[in-house]
Amino acid sequence: MDKETETTINRLLADKKMAVDLADYLIKENVKLREALQQIADFYLYGDYSNAYEIPKIAQAALKQGE
Repeated sequence: MDKETETTINRLLADKKMAVDLADYLIKENVKLREALQQIADFYLYGDYSNAYEIPKIAQAALKQGE
């Protein structure tokens, strides 16, 4: 195998690893956002408006986790 082919293969393997890592990160972030949305939905579903001030806090915390 010549040097150029080996370099290309190594680059493709590195790109694949980065893509897999990015997909894993996005999956984890998606789960966190879904959990936050579920908490917010629970406030409305169960009619617990006494703690409605918590909704923006939940949303902001979920968004900050991804930074």
